[in-house]
Amino acid sequence: MIRWLSAVSLLLAGLPAFAEIAGEAPTSEQFGTLGFVLFGILFVAMCVGFVWLVIWNDKRQKAKEGKE
Repeated sequence: MIRWLSAVSLLLAGLPAFAEIAGEAPTSEQFGTLGFVLFGILFVAMCVGFVWLVIWNDKRQKAKEGKE
């Protein structure tokens, strides 16, 4: 635990040095519509996957209750 805490404290102490090297943050114009489209596809896919998982677990639970 002490090693972990010392590693985290050293990382936090070194972060300002990396911030100066990184430069300017990207703007929305640099990402364009490709990032927006990819986000939309991933968002919809994860929502559909969640709904499918809920339905699948419900069917499995009902089948388990029917066997008992």
